[in-house]
Amino acid sequence: MEEVNVLQSPPVNAEREARMLETFQKSFEEVQTIFNQNSMLIREISHNQENGKADSGSLARNVGLIRELNSNMGQVVQLYANISVEVSKSLEEENCSLDRGRADGASPSRTLVSPEHNGNGQNKGSPK
Repeated sequence: MEEVNVLQSPPVNAEREARMLETFQKSFEEVQTIFNQNSMLIREISHNQENGKADSGSLARNVGLIRELNSNMGQVVQLYANISVEVSKSLEEENCSLDRGRADGASPSRTLVSPEHNGNGQNKGSPK
């Protein structure tokens, strides 16, 4: 059978992939928790304004709620930035390992054997 070179991505490092998946999952769970908190804060702010409470205590409470909402959004931005950094680091590590593999003589391609060919490069039905 003839060997046929087929370009293919090298196997992904399972440990790196698991670590990245865990980072994504944890970050997105944190983001969802913050979004849920923000939803409650927005409802309370809206409720305070709809009730027309013009007293200073209610206004001060809304100011505090809005500050908390702003702080929460800063946390979401930071979580997304961390995800971006993790993805970049992972891709950089993968590129470095590919470069090392090429320097060691390894190829990012995989050799497959085609069932339509025999070992000397000819089709099965062809004379040798």
